[in-house]
Amino acid sequence: FIEIITNHCIKIEYLTLWINDKLFNNLEILLITCKNLNHITINKAIDLDWELIDDDFNNLNDDDDIDSSASIESNSSNLSENGRCNMGKNDNSWLDFLTKSVGIGVQSNEFKFLNILATHSSINLSELIIRGDWNFTRKDLVKFFEIWKEKNSSIPLKLQIVNNKTSIETINDVCRKYADEGILKDWLAYKYNRI
Repeated sequence: FIEIITNHCIKIEYLTLWINDKLFNNLEILLITCKNLNHITINKAIDLDWELIDDDFNNLNDDDDIDSSASIESNSSNLSENGRCNMGKNDNSWLDFLTKSVGIGVQSNEFKFLNILATHSSINLSELIIRGDWNFTRKDLVKFFEIWKEKNSSIPLKLQIVNNKTSIETINDVCRKYADEGILKDWLAYKYNRI
């Protein structure tokens, strides 16, 4: 769908689309190509289940092809002597583990998504609606607005975030700051209930 819009509808002004983390490159190309977009609604299509990934990793047995002689320097108690992970279902996600414990600089899908929006959106974009199970951090939102401020400061943005994971208080705190700076014209943030 995104490729069709990019190739045949470059003058489109209003767009609603569904996206997952595998389509970020397509979203970037769409935003670069469709310069007349002034309203976009983006719905998150799929949420990656980190618990399943954690379970798969924790269920590896000694016969699996893992180089247990490799050493990882970490002060984390989540690693056993052979470098295997001792994290359970209720522990932090692998992303948190890699970023905080091991020190690997992993960017979240939310950060990548907001960075693509801020960096590649047309200066004509004045209304943005984001829906779905995004887990935006305060840092993700601040970075988005800082990039947006540098690039699109002439047209204040109307923003709506319909979300089930990010704290409404976090969204409102960050949005209030950028509304005071004139970057946001208006915003609305609320949670939805899954059926």
